[in-house]
Amino acid sequence: MPIMNGVTSTKEILHINPDAKILFISADETIKKEAMDAGALDFLTKPIRSADLFAAISSHLSE
Repeated sequence: MPIMNGVTSTKEILHINPDAKILFISADETIKKEAMDAGALDFLTKPIRSADLFAAISSHLSE
């Protein structure tokens, strides 16, 4: 992302709306802990299968 990375974006979004539900999708597994610590509900690794994405969305919408 050109202006802000995903971890910083996650923090900013949750600062604006603490009820936001964020699924983090990245090809870089080394940032998983940082993304989860920032408030992401889940971390999915690229390439991602649509079935995995739909399952994660469904799982977190029911919470």
